[in-house]
Amino acid sequence: MIMYGNEDKETVKEKASEYEKLQVSAESAAKRGYVDSIIEPEALRQHLIMAFEMLFTKSEAMPVKKHGSL
Repeated sequence: MIMYGNEDKETVKEKASEYEKLQVSAESAAKRGYVDSIIEPEALRQHLIMAFEMLFTKSEAMPVKKHGSL
């Protein structure tokens, strides 16, 4: 509304829908590199299974204590 304050409501709505198509979609975020990949709904379950299987075997090594307690 600030940029098109002198325009009629129809033009403002048109410009707002153009902005929404350019800025709000997942495809535009992927083009800019904000997301790693876009997962289709049909493939979501398989991606989750692979991620959980990868994390199942993960172990975190605790650092060795440098000082004992006094």
